[in-house]
Amino acid sequence: MPEPIAGPEPATLVTPFESPSELATAWRTLLPLAVTDILVFDRDLKEGDWNSPERNDVLRRFLLDSRRARLQIVVHDTRYIEQFLPRLVLVVRDFSHKFEILRTVDDGRNAWDGFTLVDRRHFVHRFHLDTMKGDCTEHALLAVSLMRAAGIPAKRIDGVIYQKGSDGVPALMWHEWVSAFVGEWVQLDPTWGQPVADATHFAVGEETGAEIAPLIGELQVTDVR
Repeated sequence: MPEPIAGPEPATLVTPFESPSELATAWRTLLPLAVTDILVFDRDLKEGDWNSPERNDVLRRFLLDSRRARLQIVVHDTRYIEQFLPRLVLVVRDFSHKFEILRTVDDGRNAWDGFTLVDRRHFVHRFHLDTMKGDCTEHALLAVSLMRAAGIPAKRIDGVIYQKGSDGVPALMWHEWVSAFVGEWVQLDPTWGQPVADATHFAVGEETGAEIAPLIGELQVTDVR
């Protein structure tokens, strides 16, 4: 069987969704686009119709269509999959050389927002599983996860950013952004849409937040030049 040939890179399209039904539609649209790889992260796969016949058919078709096809699902807890997703378990059994389900360990268990990444260029991200919203932490976590999945070394950066608060008064505010290695380490801010983080960002620590925690409520600006 000839290998599928990926088409030209599409223009970037960002489509926000505001309800579970729109999220389900996004998944139904995204998964059939897959040619070489699907990466899914979720707490337990309770959402998303992962046991439906339609989802089963889409995944089997994807895994059959190409020798290169790979499907990886990462969850915090596998018990729901084992008890309530028999169709998905059968797909794992039938395609164990192409499909794996992994359980998070250590710092990975701090990840909260579910996402699905297809062919390293199409993705669905559900900000906060309950509120469907996110702040700088969620944006940074997602950006780092996507870049690492694409083979780009990346890490979260903790620090402060200089901006106007809700009262209109300029201030230094706690913030989180990203550093990625693209020939050299470059800082970017996915929350503010900055491919290169501007000069208002002041890094204090990275990844765990251990360096920044003792400074909360203690950091003071003594001089401005």
